Amino acid sequence: MRENQIRSKKSCSAGFEAKTGSRDETLIEKDIRRFLSIVFDLKRKWSRFFTSIFDIFLDLNKLFVI
Repeated sequence: MRENQIRSKKSCSAGFEAKTGSRDETLIEKDIRRFLSIVFDLKRKWSRFFTSIFDIFLDLNKLFVI
């Protein structure tokens, strides 16, 4: 009887750890997704910025080339 109680306590605590562990994992996954979306958004904005600067230099080059 005593062994059954010990086993049931261990299985309950293991189940609780599994639930909290999976919740932590999903929070970490959400943080990673949020971070990556910010990084890709910044990349898109900066690439647009550098593309516009490059276009300006090309236009200037066309003006000065005879």
